[in-house]
Amino acid sequence: MTDAVLQFLKLNLAQHKNNGTIQEINADGMAIPGLVNLEAEKLEKIFGAQGQAVYENAQSLLKQAYQVGKNLVS
Repeated sequence: MTDAVLQFLKLNLAQHKNNGTIQEINADGMAIPGLVNLEAEKLEKIFGAQGQAVYENAQSLLKQAYQVGKNLVS
């Protein structure tokens, strides 16, 4: 489903030729709302041994989102 929506948006953007861009941020593993705001310790309580990996993934997602936003306004 997501791939079809992304393809639609890219085609729509190309049709309008407004020099816009679509930046993809893959958010695999975002299992619960607000996950990116949780501390590593809380995630370890929720996810056990995988908590640290979930935390690192969430932090990576935030860095990607920040960079895309920064590039948008630069």
